[in-house]
Amino acid sequence: MQNNGVKITKIKITEFRRFQNVEFDIGDCITLISGQNGTSKSTLLGMLCQPFSFGVAQRKSAGATDNSKYTSNYHGQKLTEHKDLTGNLFIYTCENVFRLSKLHDTDPTKYMYRLYLKGDCITKESPIYDSGLLVRAQRRGEKKQIRFVAGPGISSEAGEGNFPHPVIYFGLNRHWPLALVKKMKIDSDPEIDAESRNWYIENYNSVLLLNESANQAEFITAAESTKRDFIGVSSRDYNSESFSAGQDNLGQILTAILSYKRLKSNLGEKYQGGLILIDELDSTLHADAQMRLLEMLCEAARNYQLQIVATTHSLYMLDKAFNSHLKTKIKVIYLKREDDRVVDSGFTSFDEIEHNLQVKATVPKIKSRDKVSLIFEDDVSKNMFFGIIGGSIKKYLNQVIMESLNAGSLKNLAALSARVPELSKVIFIPDGDVKSNIKKKNNLIFLPGDKRPETLVYECLYNLSEADPFWHACSGTGYSKQFAIVKYKANEKSKAWYKNWFKEQSPFWGKACKIAFEKWADSNKEMCKRFCEEFFEAFNKVLPGTLPKETTQKIIDKYSSSSVEEEDVAIHDTPSVCKKEKSKKTKVANENMQLSFLTQGESS
Repeated sequence: MQNNGVKITKIKITEFRRFQNVEFDIGDCITLISGQNGTSKSTLLGMLCQPFSFGVAQRKSAGATDNSKYTSNYHGQKLTEHKDLTGNLFIYTCENVFRLSKLHDTDPTKYMYRLYLKGDCITKESPIYDSGLLVRAQRRGEKKQIRFVAGPGISSEAGEGNFPHPVIYFGLNRHWPLALVKKMKIDSDPEIDAESRNWYIENYNSVLLLNESANQAEFITAAESTKRDFIGVSSRDYNSESFSAGQDNLGQILTAILSYKRLKSNLGEKYQGGLILIDELDSTLHADAQMRLLEMLCEAARNYQLQIVATTHSLYMLDKAFNSHLKTKIKVIYLKREDDRVVDSGFTSFDEIEHNLQVKATVPKIKSRDKVSLIFEDDVSKNMFFGIIGGSIKKYLNQVIMESLNAGSLKNLAALSARVPELSKVIFIPDGDVKSNIKKKNNLIFLPGDKRPETLVYECLYNLSEADPFWHACSGTGYSKQFAIVKYKANEKSKAWYKNWFKEQSPFWGKACKIAFEKWADSNKEMCKRFCEEFFEAFNKVLPGTLPKETTQKIIDKYSSSSVEEEDVAIHDTPSVCKKEKSKKTKVANENMQLSFLTQGESS
């Protein structure tokens, strides 16, 4: 059974250049590090490769067998005997990635971080199993220059240096043009097995989307330190000497993967995967090739237990990391500068990254809110509704007046709503005078009271005292009960009479007759409370979870209790019974209410 290999799980940085008290999770498969220029992306790559060493290549113990205290997996093996296909060791340090400044990188106390690892070969007995691998700086003798050392803690013993793990790093020097290489050797028959050659050509053609079945692998040796050796391609009409920068770049990455393929074959069961670090992964490749490269790297990481960490500025690659079938295999770290520090941006979407990389901002879109439509018999019914409910939920409602339809028609429309999708978000609200003749439905509720709104308001005002603050709160000059009620006399008050009376009085009651309907609601709290509860219940069935509970409860509470004693106002079929003399306590309360009404006026 194939093991999962050794993987970095997290880097926790105490301090390192612009990093301070920050940590980053590293993905098992591919991790893309992105950010604007100057956000220490390459520095982070160097920090990842620093504490690994596949064998000892320097000083007195160079070429010694492995004796790591972190894992016994490679004990007794000379790991430096294993080299990649270009003849280089699987060893890189941060100095291969970034240059240490003689002016600024001098204080060893300002460089410390931990690398946390996992793998089948790292047992609980390992000194880094829980605490990770500590990397810190120390001076090089008497010089001001610093160097980095690794260990389980501040002090370390033999076998407690770097962790034995193979690393290949690609910097931007891989793009050094072949045209500038003075000496170059091409081997058309490289010592590469047929399976690897076929794999190379297949993936080369696939990533670049080429239809060149006659391509053959060849090996390029550049006799200059500025250019890496790599496997290239010879076709019918060109070879590696005329490679474009993109072809060159891809060839080097494919060569690295084949190096791990060979290492896996050579180590057998001892193989624990490896690490590939790439600066500017997308560089020189067109958009579709970038996507295909990501797909190829994901497959290679799975087949050879590789962990691939790369920097990129490619919006195309980053978009695919968030919004394609590869999103479960790609981890994105986006770095951001805050003053003189570099931090984890915390971005969780491609949209945030795109805006930051392009230094742009977008005005937030106003989201269209789902609304419930209310259908009333007429404008007076609508005004009564809002006089009771108030205006706090208007943004959740569409109001429709259907003066051409009577209550029976509204009932029939309500019955159709179960079969007509367009009516699914509609509540029908006829006047209360028809409730005894029409059966209630989920989306059909009646205004409170058993009469038309015009009649209910008339009877309410009829029963008011002439000293009630209501009369002073109304707009206009000289408005009184005598003007509004006593002046109007009729032996028989018909529907038309009440409507005409209401129409003549309404200009004195403010916008939408708010003063009159609020007075009626205040005089009939229990009735209004039941109506509010019925309406909110109907609303939540039509559009669940939309109305804020605190808003609806506040409206209901308005009719549930009062801080002052209130008279019990009865609504009669005819206005023949007047109110009794108010108690002294009620008069005090009315005086307070008057002050409130006087501040509303016409603006209400």
